[in-house]
Amino acid sequence: MAVFSKPVLKAMIYATSPQGVLVFEEPAFLHIGLQVPGGTIEQGEDPLIAAGRELYEETGLTADKPLAFLGTIDFRLKKNDEEYTIRRYYYHAAFQGTYPESWEHHELHACDGSGPILFRLFCLPYEAARQRLGHGMAELLHHIRL
Repeated sequence: MAVFSKPVLKAMIYATSPQGVLVFEEPAFLHIGLQVPGGTIEQGEDPLIAAGRELYEETGLTADKPLAFLGTIDFRLKKNDEEYTIRRYYYHAAFQGTYPESWEHHELHACDGSGPILFRLFCLPYEAARQRLGHGMAELLHHIRL
């Protein structure tokens, strides 16, 4: 089994509102489970800039205030008998508005160059998000004060 020494860098965003934590599912990939907005940091890109870009690309939302850095977590993933390390930089974006019960948004710029990706977004109460987020995405959620 090969282990890559250089981690894949990701920017992750806990977007919160009075309704809870913004999460999404990908209808074409329901087996992935619930996620928070985030994605790959481009070569030479600052993680904070990547977080703002990913938030907009995946939700259509732009934060009114600067994103707050929460910390970094390394997450190990095994795929096709190869182990990867994903280094996630977590940020918090606090929104004051209210949002529909759920809505759909298309990310137009998939990292693999494929067509638009459909996301179904909705807010979950903090505790439900902590319990239901997959792939280690709830690791720093306890840093959020709602």
